Amino acid sequence: MNKLNKLLIIVIVLLWGVWGCTPRTSVENIREEILKENLPYKIIQLFISPNGESVAYMAIEGNKRYAFLGGKKYTLIGESKGDNYVQIGFLKISPDFKTIAYWARRIREKKECIVLGDTEGKWYDHAGEPVFSPDGKTIAYSAEEYGNHFIVVGDEEGKAYDYVWAPVFSSNGETIAYRAVLDRKQFMVVGKKEGKQYDYVSPPVFSSGGDVIAYRARIRDKECIVHGGREGKWYDHRGESGVSNIIFSLDGKSTAYQAHERLGGLLREFVVHGEKEGKRYSDVRSIIFSPDGQKVAYKASLYPGGKHFIVVGEKEWKQRYEPHIYAFSPSGNILAYSLKKKEEVTYRGEGLEFKDTIEKKCVVFGLNGKKGQWYAGVDNVTFSPDGKTLVYRAGIFTRMDRNLIVIARQNTGHEEVSGFLEVSEPVFIDDLRIRYFGYALGKLYKVTARLREPKE
Repeated sequence: MNKLNKLLIIVIVLLWGVWGCTPRTSVENIREEILKENLPYKIIQLFISPNGESVAYMAIEGNKRYAFLGGKKYTLIGESKGDNYVQIGFLKISPDFKTIAYWARRIREKKECIVLGDTEGKWYDHAGEPVFSPDGKTIAYSAEEYGNHFIVVGDEEGKAYDYVWAPVFSSNGETIAYRAVLDRKQFMVVGKKEGKQYDYVSPPVFSSGGDVIAYRARIRDKECIVHGGREGKWYDHRGESGVSNIIFSLDGKSTAYQAHERLGGLLREFVVHGEKEGKRYSDVRSIIFSPDGQKVAYKASLYPGGKHFIVVGEKEWKQRYEPHIYAFSPSGNILAYSLKKKEEVTYRGEGLEFKDTIEKKCVVFGLNGKKGQWYAGVDNVTFSPDGKTLVYRAGIFTRMDRNLIVIARQNTGHEEVSGFLEVSEPVFIDDLRIRYFGYALGKLYKVTARLREPKE
């Protein structure tokens, strides 16, 4: 063997030692704890508590359907009183993770009710989606009886109107608001106080402190934002909305929303941040605030049917694919978003072959950051408290572990951590620990991923 070949072998060995042996992953270790095994039922949905310590889930076994929370099994359909239900829906877990609520319809009487834990509420002609108060101690929903529509809070029925929509709790749980109709006019009811009547009002939005409410109101072909009881500037109504997508800043001191105006026969859209109107576009969507409330981000297009791009403050960022904005990092310096593309796939089997077009998404960490892999879907995109790590759930249909947990950092890129048949939303325990629950092959897992300290 000549000297050149020996030198090449030495170089390859050295490079293998650097690339193959040096850890490149952001994960230090993963601890998988089996909570249950040999389960006779199939888990179809997992819920994780905000602190990451508890899990709730829905499961099916033949024609039976169950919910499990805090070690307790709730029969939704299939046994005892469940046999009386022809349909259930809107399963909700209380914020304190102590009980469940869901909507049920009874076969014989054609009545509907809200079931709280094991207790059926009053049966009505119609019952709406249940809503928990932030502390999980109170439930509210809309109901109809003999043509009268009203809101039920706990066991108390509110005033009857021609129609009411779903109630909304303030973040502190002290106030409830909902839309109502009387004599073909719509208005907002806050507590028990009725607001001004309009041709239309939108669902209410509360500030983070729960002390301010905003909604859009329409009179004929004009719409405005009603903020804290005060009407803002009136804009042209377009199709379903003249103003829309109302959001509050985290401190509750500022609002942002989408508005329209007619220019030379064309309707143009723009973002109103506070009282400042932004640049006019053909379309704007997905408005979010930075944590300090000083800037907004959204996506926009210049022409009808044109490609969208991201706008942060007043700066435009063009992308090759359709973007979707998720969140700012806690510092407000990094934006997480996804890109969407269409891809043609070919399915083959049993002598058949056909083509289909599917959508795929990838997550991007930062406006000039690294792109992740393309998946069938992504959701629950969340920053760590220090903003240095991103975690999200991704879906893929070509493997048994079709729901994945993916971790991303600016210096190491995107890395798949775990895969299960079903997986809960991931939550950060702290900057370096992520918790989630997974289900596969008849087993329920509690998973903790410990991360390495990120490199600066």
